[in-house]
Amino acid sequence: MRPLIANIELVDAVKVVDVLERENIQYYTNLEAKMISIQSLDMDQARIALARAGIVINYPEVYTVTDPESACMQLEVKMEQAHDLDKSRPAYEQPWFARLVRLVMGTVIIIVFITTVVRPLLRELLYPGEKQD
Repeated sequence: MRPLIANIELVDAVKVVDVLERENIQYYTNLEAKMISIQSLDMDQARIALARAGIVINYPEVYTVTDPESACMQLEVKMEQAHDLDKSRPAYEQPWFARLVRLVMGTVIIIVFITTVVRPLLRELLYPGEKQD
């Protein structure tokens, strides 16, 4: 669970809960900490639904606008900025890099295993007693 709203005093909590229920997004309210939390996978869907309702969440600020189009534009700009920040990181910090390294290392391990274990074993099984050079 990740906090969607870190301080429910900054927004109309009833309106936020109504939007989440209308979109069938499960949420958890912690009234002592004044937070509304949702699953990480639902974060983008919830932010877009709230933007359609006129609430743009960009911590530490929360904007409430009456025009849904401007709210969606603000959210789109913020998401593009976050995406551009991801692209500016070096290649070895990108999420795809670790997957690529694992794939390459797995391939190397399989090739080494085949050439050092399987090939000599097959040679001995197919041509027993032959002298190797």
